[in-house]
Amino acid sequence: MQNRRVIIAFGAVIAFMSVLGVEALHAVWGQNRRAEAIYLHPFAVSSAVRRIDMDMISMHHDLRGIGYGQRRKVRDLKRHEADALRQFDLVQSRLPDNPEQVMHARQAFVAWEPLYAHMIDLVRRHAPVAAIDAADSSNDAYLAHMMALMQPVIGIVDAYADTLQAQAR
Repeated sequence: MQNRRVIIAFGAVIAFMSVLGVEALHAVWGQNRRAEAIYLHPFAVSSAVRRIDMDMISMHHDLRGIGYGQRRKVRDLKRHEADALRQFDLVQSRLPDNPEQVMHARQAFVAWEPLYAHMIDLVRRHAPVAAIDAADSSNDAYLAHMMALMQPVIGIVDAYADTLQAQAR
């Protein structure tokens, strides 16, 4: 008889602990979903915008290398260009209103391609150094223009991340 009570009590404790464990798992999964909503969405977008900036600077560095005759930099330039375009796609797909500033910055980024393609062509044709320098300085000016276009985009993305963080609290 007493053995039976011990077994029933032990079974009740095991059942209670199982219910408590399931409830704890459910709570942890809920916290995980909320954390992913905060970190994967707005922070992925703000990280993407900053990667676009880094890719533009890297492309400019690659152009300098191309100007000095480093042919392998063409491949690096194309890789940075493709990465920046992927990041623009991510920003455009995740921002709710798809602000005009993002589209304008992307259009300006795409419009940079003929400028640097001209410089690459000059280097391949062994053009005079003065022509390559002129193309390089026009790329410098265009990079400054694009960086100025990215500043409002960074502001929009940061404000969006702040809004989502405030909503999560």
